[in-house]
Amino acid sequence: MFQLLYIFSFDMSKFILKSFYFLLFFGVFYTFGVFVLGSFLPTELRPNLKHSNGMYGTTYNMLRDAEATKNVDILVIGASDAYRGYDPRIFKEYGIDVFNMGSSSQTPKQTELLLDKYLTDINPKLILYEVSPVCMTLDGVESTLDLMVNEFDQKLTAKLVFNNPDILLFNSFLYSVIKNNLTPGFKKSKVFNSPEESYISRGFVETKMKFNKLMKIDSLVWKPSGAQLKKFDKVLAIAQKHGKKVLLVNANSITDRFFSNSKSIDSFFNSKTDFIDMNANITLNDTTDYFDNSHLNSKGLRSMNSFFIPKILIEKYKLK
Repeated sequence: MFQLLYIFSFDMSKFILKSFYFLLFFGVFYTFGVFVLGSFLPTELRPNLKHSNGMYGTTYNMLRDAEATKNVDILVIGASDAYRGYDPRIFKEYGIDVFNMGSSSQTPKQTELLLDKYLTDINPKLILYEVSPVCMTLDGVESTLDLMVNEFDQKLTAKLVFNNPDILLFNSFLYSVIKNNLTPGFKKSKVFNSPEESYISRGFVETKMKFNKLMKIDSLVWKPSGAQLKKFDKVLAIAQKHGKKVLLVNANSITDRFFSNSKSIDSFFNSKTDFIDMNANITLNDTTDYFDNSHLNSKGLRSMNSFFIPKILIEKYKLK
């Protein structure tokens, strides 16, 4: 009996040692492979590895501006409806200082970390949380990648990557860690240049004037992710911890009008804190005021902001 146990323990020790060597070899080989493929293969041949700085456009500019911004009247957070929907230049006409911290497909998972890093210094009087219902249904991969390649805090990015397992995120993060440590010049971002949109300042992105080509939208059902709902509550808790009032706003959107359970959406957000649905407050033209089914063009943007600022922020919430 003792002899059998000895043989078993000896074999198990050999197995553990061999497994350790295998995992070590595999880890080194995998890391080397990611570095080589990321360095030499064109983007289209490595779908599970993205790393080009500025690849999504304007988030790099927004993050750099955020680092230099302090003590504003309003901090806007959210996804593309945020950074395309609230123009600091229009707010300035009313004497209101705004910083827009929206980012591509931003979900509550990314919002939480952005607030952790920047809320104390930006120190707004009010947080305007653009709560696009669609973003509550996403897995957050696109938005995490957007922050990662545009040089968001690497330690905070690591939390997003390891709490949201995805091969694209893991490979891209691994490559960025290697490259940042081996190549000091890697962090120099490309200058953003696009004929379709321009980064203005303070987080706002202006899209070239165009009109929406109406496309049929089937009836939608809002099914938010449980993980995103938990993070949403954490975002509100962070604001409360810092003594900041949060106003939830859903900007005008054609898509959002097609949710068959829209009353449930309104009820959910109203149960959390003050909520404004702009579709219920101002009617815009589906063709001339939008450039697609989700985003306002400059004409529609001016109309929404010119109603929202004096009627909601100033008259109702006495911001000024």
